[in-house]
Amino acid sequence: MISMDHVAGCQTFSFKPLLHFLGLVMIACAVINLILTKQRQQTFMAAMVVLSTFFLSCLIAGRLNWLKGVDPLSPGFGATVATITAMLFTVGSLLLSLVAGVLFNRH
Repeated sequence: MISMDHVAGCQTFSFKPLLHFLGLVMIACAVINLILTKQRQQTFMAAMVVLSTFFLSCLIAGRLNWLKGVDPLSPGFGATVATITAMLFTVGSLLLSLVAGVLFNRH
């Protein structure tokens, strides 16, 4: 999905195919949401909020290198402290997703 390009002799990554795929996923989710009944729309949107919260928190943790304990390509792979940090953050992300789902269903 991600292709490697060469610009001025340097390797760069092209995320254009990935963005096209994500755009198709968003359109498919919108169409599914239009077809469903009101109650199922609410459940579908709650599930989307929970998934989005989890993936966004994992993305932020990845950018901040908090998940390096479980990344085999990072220098800190297998270190006890890094692994514990990654596991704690994953549990924290799941709890944050649960809270987001509860708050979304509360209104």
